[in-house]
Order: sequence, then structure tokens, then C-alpha cells
Amino acid sequence: MEKQYVVFTKPLQWLDPERLARVVSESGFDGVDLSVRPGGHVEPASVDTDLPRVVETLAAKGVSCPTIVTGITAVTEESEAVVKAAASCGVEAYRMGYLDYGTSVDESLVSHRATFEQLAELNTRHGIHGAYQNHAGTRVGSPVWDLYPLLDGLPPDAIGFQYDVRHAVIESGSGWELGMRRLAKWIRTIVAKDGYWVRTEDGRFEAVSCPVGTGMVDWDRFNKLLPETDWNGIVSVHFEFPLFPEDPASLTETERTQKTIDAMRAELERVKARV
Repeated sequence: MEKQYVVFTKPLQWLDPERLARVVSESGFDGVDLSVRPGGHVEPASVDTDLPRVVETLAAKGVSCPTIVTGITAVTEESEAVVKAAASCGVEAYRMGYLDYGTSVDESLVSHRATFEQLAELNTRHGIHGAYQNHAGTRVGSPVWDLYPLLDGLPPDAIGFQYDVRHAVIESGSGWELGMRRLAKWIRTIVAKDGYWVRTEDGRFEAVSCPVGTGMVDWDRFNKLLPETDWNGIVSVHFEFPLFPEDPASLTETERTQKTIDAMRAELERVKARV
């Protein structure tokens, strides 16, 4: 399997497509996990024209776009336009938006199951994979186990989830691997990031993100379990911690760009040493 290391472009939204291509290329990444949602590099309302333009700009610098991040949580005219445009640009998978629980967990799961079925059908028609990211907290997918009734019986090539080991470890401690193993066949893309719990000055605990290899994630165990999944080789690297200590506003554009490249290159080296 050929690995592709891509960077989630959320912290790079200050860069236009040409500068984005340069930064990604010079930092050593193969491609991007492009933000295609309100406020992202591509606005959903203009996806038909803007996504092909951005993908072509990236490709000219040798930067691929195998995955995108969306806000899709239902089949609508806009979400179908995003899926269709992504598939036509050669995007392999998109990340869905987040879903919440209502008053009743059981009723919410029934409702969300219908959404997953509809999205699976949409994705099948367009030949693309839709992935739901597990995220620590109280949203759908936080414990990972709750995704099973949403995915059971649905085609993994059409719909599944983007496995985020940082959030799984933060949420369930040593039990994270059970969810990964239970839903292994629906995993196509993975997220590489790390984190740990800290006690704040007022006595509360909060999760903190950190460079890969400096947090709670057991990367050796993760790599032993990865072959059990249907992972497609795409590693999406997320930067949830500051890239550098300086205030970006205090830097020139040239300084900010170079510091960003240096920080991305350093994190990519840490990721490649572990995944």
C-alpha cells in the first residue's frame, strides 16, 4: 500500500491556493485534506467552479487532493453538489460534518441511521466514500462504539468513518482499541495527531493537543491494529496546537510562511516515524 500524507488545511486558510500549494509542497506533504465548507478554502455555494480550480492549482505544484472536509450532515441540493464536484475532481473521500444527540440517545440514533443510509446511497451513485470523524466530547461518534448501529449493513466503500486515534484515546483511555477493532472495515482514512489530559488551575481537567509522539497515544499498538482495518493509506495530519510560539500578526508574510513550513515539516517527520 502506498501511503499518502496529507494535511488538513484548516490552519492554512490564510493562504490562497497558489501559496497553499507552495507551503504544502515545500513542507514535504503529498497532498491536502482540503476544507470545503463555510469559511474554508472552497465555499460550498461555489464548489462547481472553485473546487476544480483549486485542485488544478495544487496539482500544478505536484500536490494531490485525495480527501476533503465538508459540513455535510444530510442529503441536500448543496451537499449533492459538493459530492458530485469532489468525485469529478478525483477526490476519493470526504469527511462529513458532526451530528449531535437530542434529548433521547436512542431516538437520535434512529434518526441519524436514516441520514447515513441516504448518504451511502448518494455516495454510491457518485463513487466516493463519506467518512464521519470520531471526536472527543458528547457528539455522535465520541465513544466510537455508537457508530456501529449507524454503519452496520451499509457498504464500507460508500460510507464509514475517519478514525482519529487522538480523540479515541482522550475519550476512552486504554479502551480505545476496542472501538477501532469493532469498526475496522469502515475505516478508510486515518488522522494522525496526539494529546493528553491536564488539570487546570481551577481544578478541572481539559484535553490538550500536542505534537505526535508527545501525548497519550500508543503508536506501536495503533500500528499493530491498523492492518485489521480497510485503511486506504491516506494519513490526514491535523494541527490542533500552535505551529509556532509567535503571534502571527507580529510576523511578516515571509516569516509566517517559513515558520509554517518548518513546523509542518517537523510534524510530518514525527508522523512518518510512527505511521
